[in-house]
Amino acid sequence: MHREPRHPRLGGFLRLIQTIDDADVSARDGRVEERWRELEEVGPLAGQLLGHRARDFLGTLWAALAERLAGRPFAPGSGEFHASIAWTRAGRWERARESIETETDWRDHPVLVLVHAEAFWRCRDPFGARRDWLWLCREYPSAAERALRDPAFPDRRLADLWEAFGDLDLDEELATEDFPAWLLLQDPGAFAVIPPSETSSDDRDTAYRLLHGLVTGDDTVDRRRALGEIHSDLLRQFLVSRRCR
Repeated sequence: MHREPRHPRLGGFLRLIQTIDDADVSARDGRVEERWRELEEVGPLAGQLLGHRARDFLGTLWAALAERLAGRPFAPGSGEFHASIAWTRAGRWERARESIETETDWRDHPVLVLVHAEAFWRCRDPFGARRDWLWLCREYPSAAERALRDPAFPDRRLADLWEAFGDLDLDEELATEDFPAWLLLQDPGAFAVIPPSETSSDDRDTAYRLLHGLVTGDDTVDRRRALGEIHSDLLRQFLVSRRCR
C-alpha cells in the first residue's frame, strides 16, 4: 500500500486479508453458511495470487469452519454445509471420515458414503474405499453409477471394470446391484477381501455370500446349486471363469 498504492494486485491481497479478519466476525455471529460461500468465492483469487500456497491459506480457514460445524447434523437438501465436507476442502481426509462416522445414519446418505470412500482412498486404504463404493452399488445403485462414470473417479481399476461390466454380452443384463459379485470373478485377489454380510437375507446378498465362498475355496456342488437357484446368471459366469482358468 505504501510502496505501490496503484499495484494491480493490491485489491486482491486486501480481499484475502479481509477474509482472515472475517473469520472472527462470522464466528461470533454464527454465520457459517455465509462464511462457507465466502471461502468458496475467494478460492480462485487465492489461487491466482498465492499459487500453490493457496492450499495452505485456504486449508487453515476451511479447517476452522469445520471445527465450528462439529456436531451439526447432516441435513439432506440443505447444501453441503457439513463438517465432513469442510474437512475435505481443508485437505484433512482423516478428520472428514471421523466426522461422517459421528452421524448415526450416515449410510442412509449417499453423498456422505461417497465422501467416506474418498477419505479412505486419500488415506491410502483402497479396501475401505471399495467397501463403501460396492455397498452403494447394492443399496443406492443410481448414486454408484454416477460416481463410477465420473471421469474424476479415483480408483481407475474399479472404473475400468465397471466399463467392462457395462459391455457384457449376456442374454439377461446384470444389474448394478450385481456388480460387487461379478468383481469376485474378475479379480478375486483384489475384491474377495470384501466380506459378505452374514445377517442379510436379501437374495443378492445371499448370492454374493455363496459366490464369495466359491471363489475363496469352498467350491461345493451344494453351494453351486444354491447359487443357481438364486442367481443363475452369476453361476454361469462363475463356471465360465473356472473354464477360462
